[in-house]
Amino acid sequence: MKLKTSRRIAALATGLAVVAGSTLLFAGPASAFDYQVTPDQLQGSIDPATATGWYEALPADQVGAPAEITDAGLVLTGDSQIMYAYDAPKAATIPFQTLLTSAGFVSSVKSAYFQVQVRVVPGDVDSTTTLSASLAGPANIPGPPWQASTDDLPGLAANTPASIEEVSAALGNDYEILGFGVKVVAGSDDVVQSITYLNDTYTFAAPAPAVPTVLVDPDTIFFSDVRPGGAGFSVNAFGFTPGDTLSIAVTDPNGEIFGSADGANTIIADENGGFAASGLTLEGEGIQVGTYIFSVTDTAGRVAADSIAVIADPVAAGAPVVPTLADTGSDSGVLVGGAAALLLLGAAGMLVAAARRKGAQVTA
Repeated sequence: MKLKTSRRIAALATGLAVVAGSTLLFAGPASAFDYQVTPDQLQGSIDPATATGWYEALPADQVGAPAEITDAGLVLTGDSQIMYAYDAPKAATIPFQTLLTSAGFVSSVKSAYFQVQVRVVPGDVDSTTTLSASLAGPANIPGPPWQASTDDLPGLAANTPASIEEVSAALGNDYEILGFGVKVVAGSDDVVQSITYLNDTYTFAAPAPAVPTVLVDPDTIFFSDVRPGGAGFSVNAFGFTPGDTLSIAVTDPNGEIFGSADGANTIIADENGGFAASGLTLEGEGIQVGTYIFSVTDTAGRVAADSIAVIADPVAAGAPVVPTLADTGSDSGVLVGGAAALLLLGAAGMLVAAARRKGAQVTA
């Protein structure tokens, strides 16, 4: 890479260790897996006995209108029963009620009913039934009555609401889970953005556009720690377009910009739309206390930035007072030559570029 300076003789070198998973900053709690459901994954009316994946469980002539997946989510028009069938039954050894504590869905109207298809006797196809919450909406999943809608449960008649405790007792702790889903009844509709069951979340709505973000850690650092041999700091960027070319620039306390004056100091965004760099330090005669801004720009012109404040080291008790830093470009203290070169170094010591004279250009 090449770095060409402007206004100030400067240089930028980085040890950018690209680390996957930085978007874990944006990760919500407690999902084992997150799946994005696309329109091509939604099947029409098929036989529930042979279905896998997402499908319409009602015969085509009983469906109010075909369900579809749009940017807004899973659009349901009653009657409609959209289910997800596992490739293989999941053996359950804990109460049905317990498995509902983490279940839920997000929808616009909240008129959908949550459902779970089970096999009461493991391996016995004839004991398959679909259990449904008796009341619509995600708030009515864990507690109000449920009912078996396609077959009886031991001691409980189909289509007869029973307490969740009674349903759990009828199933016992040895049954199979075949799938789950939602339904809307005739005369109602809903738009479901996501469904969560067995700690997995399935999202139907189009992902929200990622917001480009740059995070510098820590946000305040002592002068000695920002210099080589000090603790250093880290920069994480994410939310840009994966594979895009990102330009890196640093603005010093005087407002001078270095690092990507001609756009040459670049990095390719990883699968999270950014990069992770740690162990960064500043080196050069022009370092001073004040705020440094680390900014990243993509090819579309979107910019994200964060700052780090360099502060003077604390003075030990009894130590002589030494003149410290100024913003004037004077050579007192640690600020020696306001127009001297700055160098940003990474722990890996990879030299991206360095400029030693005005207009100079060095290729690493």
